[in-house]
Amino acid sequence: MTDRARPGLTSFTAADKARLIEQALDTLRGANAIDERETLTAETWLSWYDATIPTVTEIKVLAAAMERELEVRRGEAVVQEGERRGGDYTSAESKVSHRDTLLNATRVARRKDRQLGLAAPQVRAWIAREATAGRVPTRRGALTVAGIALKRTSPATVRPATKAQRSTPQYQTGQVKSERRVETILAAVDAVADGTPRTDPVLRRAIRHHGPLEIDTFLQATRLIPWLTIARDATGTTFTIDHELRDICDGRAPRPTLEGQSIRDFLRTLRAEITRRRKENHDEYNKRKWRVTEVRTREQTLLLNWIEEQLDRVP
Repeated sequence: MTDRARPGLTSFTAADKARLIEQALDTLRGANAIDERETLTAETWLSWYDATIPTVTEIKVLAAAMERELEVRRGEAVVQEGERRGGDYTSAESKVSHRDTLLNATRVARRKDRQLGLAAPQVRAWIAREATAGRVPTRRGALTVAGIALKRTSPATVRPATKAQRSTPQYQTGQVKSERRVETILAAVDAVADGTPRTDPVLRRAIRHHGPLEIDTFLQATRLIPWLTIARDATGTTFTIDHELRDICDGRAPRPTLEGQSIRDFLRTLRAEITRRRKENHDEYNKRKWRVTEVRTREQTLLLNWIEEQLDRVP
């Protein structure tokens, strides 16, 4: 590379740019990094170079940036084909690369290209930053950037609805449907949770009296309810309700406490006190010189009696 091809010099002409891009294309063609060998020319990349990385002159960096740009373009083609087919991404990938559909490695590469296409703005911005800084933009780095961008926009990470959104008719309608579904499931639970085992056909008829529920979705919706016990065996499915725990969870009864402590804190304190008394008894045992066995047994009896008294306090 001559001095006139260095960034920052006014003598860096269009011919210099074309020669630089042609060298990068030759590098990609020689490495079999691109399939578009016949259609890609230096002229088609001049506008991209001026708009993206006009100061990059190192062949290795430029070639990598162009390769990443090609991958993003292939990904955008896959996405567009999938949208035209109604989201059939498998068919879209097959359409884009029909000759390689039987190769699993190619299918994996197409899926990754699609990921790049879905996050094209973020990936292109990252390519420009890496190349301008003199770093080689790798495929792994591009996929990482795309994954982060897609994760931020995925439904699982959507922010809670704002006050204005909660006042919209669509949101209110969704809330009503959700509440009705919860009421339907709880009504079905109350109907079948009597400790009686039911076969799947009997259970299906019982829960369908309260709404369009299937056994699989019903079990999935109820298996995390803390006050409901579900047992499935050869005789059928048995539902049992812990009414005391249900009242506590529903706020109809207070959580049991012991002298202002929760039962969990009480048991933790009890455990620490038992350890302390056993250690104290052991130390005193080592100090005594007379009738050791009798003294130790007495202390142990007192400790056990005290434990029983404490446990009797637990509701």
